Amino acid sequence: MDTSWGTVKIQQRPQLLRNIIADAVVIGAGLAGLLTAYELQNRGMNVVVLEANRIMSGVSGHTTAKITAQHSLIYSRLYDKINESAAKRYAMANLSAVEKFKQLIEKENIECAMEIAPSYLYAINDERSLENESEVLRKIGVNTSMVYDTDLPFKIKAALKLDFQAQFNPMMFAKYISDKLRIYENSRVLQIEPNYAICKNGKVRANYIVMATNYPIINYPGMYFMRQHREQAHVEEVKNVPKLRGMYYGIDGGNSFRSFGDAVVVSGQSHRTGKKVLQNSEEFKRETGYDYPSGKVCHSWSAQDCMTHDGIPFIGRYSIHSPNLFVISGFNKWGMTSSMLASEIIADMIFDKANDFEKLFTPQRFHLTSTKSLFVDIGQSVVGLGFGVFTKKERKCTHLGCRLKENKAEGTWDCPCHGSKFSKDGEVISGPAQIPLNIR
Repeated sequence: MDTSWGTVKIQQRPQLLRNIIADAVVIGAGLAGLLTAYELQNRGMNVVVLEANRIMSGVSGHTTAKITAQHSLIYSRLYDKINESAAKRYAMANLSAVEKFKQLIEKENIECAMEIAPSYLYAINDERSLENESEVLRKIGVNTSMVYDTDLPFKIKAALKLDFQAQFNPMMFAKYISDKLRIYENSRVLQIEPNYAICKNGKVRANYIVMATNYPIINYPGMYFMRQHREQAHVEEVKNVPKLRGMYYGIDGGNSFRSFGDAVVVSGQSHRTGKKVLQNSEEFKRETGYDYPSGKVCHSWSAQDCMTHDGIPFIGRYSIHSPNLFVISGFNKWGMTSSMLASEIIADMIFDKANDFEKLFTPQRFHLTSTKSLFVDIGQSVVGLGFGVFTKKERKCTHLGCRLKENKAEGTWDCPCHGSKFSKDGEVISGPAQIPLNIR
C-alpha cells in the first residue's frame, strides 16, 4: 500500500551476517526504536538497531503523524478510572514530548514539513463528553477551549481545541534520525536470550535490549498477548480540497483529518484486526466523497495500532525477571508523542536516572478498574486459540496458533487474537509472529 510519506527514500542498510557486540541493541526501526537508539547514542552508548524489514516499514510508516497530547478522551478516562494524578502525569508527559519534537527539529534543522497547528476533538451528535474532558483538563492545569465552528466540511456539535500542537512528515524525520544510527535491515530477531538478540545469520551481544517492535515478539515473561490487542483503520490522502488549519479527531463516529501539503489525510473508524473485514477503499471513497465531492484520492493504505487494556502505553522493563530487557508497546493510536517520551523513559532507566513518568507507564502496573478490558482481551485470545485447534496447520498463526481470517480487501491472512498479518504466500507482514506460514 502506498502512503503519503512513501516518496521519501531512506538509504537501504545491510543485513546482519555476523556476530557483533554493542552496549545496547534496539529491536525495531520504527519511530520509537529510532528515537530510543538516537537518545542512547547521544548519551554515549554504542547502539545497534535490528529491523525485520525496512526502516519505518511498519506502523510508524503508516501513521497520520499528528504530534499531539490530545489523545481522544484519555484524560477524563484516567481521571475517572485511576485518579487525578494519573491524568496530570499523562498530560505532562505528552505535552513535554510535543515540545521535545519541536526543539529537536529546530535544533538539528530537520526538514520534515513540520507545521504548528491546533488539535481538535470534535463531536457530531453530543458535546457532553467533550465538556467533561474540558473540565478534567482544567483541573489538571491544561488550557483548552470549546469551539462550535471549524473548517471541517460538515457541521459539528462542538470541538475541544488544544493549541500549539504539530504535524509533520514522519518519513523525512526518520530519514534524518536513521542516518545517524547503525542499523541492520532484513534482520528479523528470532530469539532473545540474556544479553543476546539472535537473527538467522548473526547475533548481537549487548548489555541492554530494547524491544520496540510495536507488538512484543516474545510471550514469556511479560504476557503482553493477554493485555493488549490490535486495531486497524483505513486511511486515504485526498487532493483538490481546501487546506485545514488544524488536526481533527472524531469521538462519536467521525473520522480523523489533517492537512498535508495540498491534500488532506483522512483516517476512518478502527476495528479489531481479524474480527471484521477492513473497510474497503470503495466504501471509504463514498464516505470521503460525501465530505469532499471534488476530492481525488491519491494514496490509500491501512494503519494498525496496539491497544492496551487501560489506555496507557507499556514503557519500561519487560518483566520483573528481566532487568536489562525493555519494552515499548501499546501506543493506542498515539505513536508520535508516545515514541518520544518512551525514548526518554527507557534511556533514563538504563542510565539509572529518575524519571517522573516511569511509574505511570510501567508494564508492571495494575489498575483494578481496567480488569473488564483485560478480561475481554484474554477472552478473545482464548476464543481464537480454541478455533485454532480445529484449523488446518497452514491457516494457524505461527505466533500462538490462533485461527487466521482471510482479509480479501488487503489480500492478507489476519490473526484476530494478536494482530499478526501474513501475505497470501505466507510471509510475515507484521508480528508478533516471526515464522512464515507453510502454505503449499
